[in-house]
Amino acid sequence: LDRIAARLAPPAPGPRPFLHRNRAVILENTQVRLLPTLELYMQDPELPGQGYPFDNLQNSVLWAGTPVYILDATRNQDWYRVLAPDCAGWVRAQALARAGSRFVRQWRRVVLRNGLTAALATETPVRGADGRFRFHAFVGNVFPRVSGAGGILIPERNGTTHLAVSRRARLPEDAAAPQPWPYTPRNAARLWSTLLGRPYGWGNARLDNDCSAEMKCFFTPFGLWLPRHSTDQKDMGRSVDLSALGVSKRLAALARIGKPYCSLVWIPGHVMLYLGPVDYLAPDGARATGFMSYQNLWGLRPKAPPDFRAIVGGSVLFPVLDMYPQHPELSSLADKGRFVVTQLDQVPEPDSR
Repeated sequence: LDRIAARLAPPAPGPRPFLHRNRAVILENTQVRLLPTLELYMQDPELPGQGYPFDNLQNSVLWAGTPVYILDATRNQDWYRVLAPDCAGWVRAQALARAGSRFVRQWRRVVLRNGLTAALATETPVRGADGRFRFHAFVGNVFPRVSGAGGILIPERNGTTHLAVSRRARLPEDAAAPQPWPYTPRNAARLWSTLLGRPYGWGNARLDNDCSAEMKCFFTPFGLWLPRHSTDQKDMGRSVDLSALGVSKRLAALARIGKPYCSLVWIPGHVMLYLGPVDYLAPDGARATGFMSYQNLWGLRPKAPPDFRAIVGGSVLFPVLDMYPQHPELSSLADKGRFVVTQLDQVPEPDSR
């Protein structure tokens, strides 16, 4: 920490005026760090939530094409602290370029005229007009749309001025759609085909998702903006707090008020999408009730000490049951101190297609 602190310039005194020269754009999908370093900072690996993958310096990810504002720089300007639409933190200098007025006007003009294109697949190659690979797009990436199959604009750094310039590029036509993409079960399933099974990435480590990043990225192609953190996501619609109820009554109330595909369920530190009620009959005849969810889940806790996690570790369609007959020692996600249902009224209820 002393070594990192020595690289930081002293903060400027007094209020900071907005400076046009500090506008910038992200050139490649990049990690956002809480300090200007790629070193990991994890705590006791024997305690749940403190070892891998919980790097305390990992904040989020910024996708290529995201506009940002530069707040600070390290002394040798190899890292910049930026303010982005839904997070703030440090990014490496090679990941951004300053955006002059000409770039901003062109970028904005193309978006207002043509709209945006959303990526529909994970690690989709983005190629320039010359056919050369530029970077991978992920579900969560959006770009200004231009003519031609999969035609988009991407930012690059001018070799002379070092400012951002717009370049034509393309996504594979089958991996892109105009935003907003119709919200239907078929389209949701198409996104799940590329999202499900991806590893859990705390703070978007390795460009993978954690629970709130999963929800944010999933809804991006459909044109719904969600904040980055789960606690903020639960406030993005009409919320019903069921925390005062027991587990069985929580699940019964959710079955009554929950809108499949359009309701978030929030518990402390975690968020998931409600897909509908479910009953489960175990081979030994034990019955469990709950709901089917879509979520990115690290693991389940036990009901009693010693504390550990039954690791799931990725993006899953997962039944949240009042109890798991094969593993009665595990605690239900519905049995937490808080349990809040949020209706995403901004999203039209999907039709039957």
